Amino acid sequence: GETSGVAIAESLMLGKPILTHRSYIWNAHLEYLDDSCALIADFDKVDDYSANMRTFIEIFEKYPEKWSKMQLAAKKIADDNFSPVVYSDKIRNIVANI
Repeated sequence: GETSGVAIAESLMLGKPILTHRSYIWNAHLEYLDDSCALIADFDKVDDYSANMRTFIEIFEKYPEKWSKMQLAAKKIADDNFSPVVYSDKIRNIVANI
């Protein structure tokens, strides 16, 4: 699980599809990830996480069009949530409301 998803945000900015899991306490990354760009294992589902790894390899090797769509979706999610313009606007709003 991710507390704020910094590594995930950086990967999305590069257009990288995401492999992650749900956590019992930290799930901020699930606020912006979906199946357009991510495979998400459920709580304590190590076998599912492993299967998701194999699925990513299969998509990458056998379905390059789908992989490309996942890359574009990852980039869009990053642009919508973490671009410097969007992020600085969010920070300005936080500071303005302190």
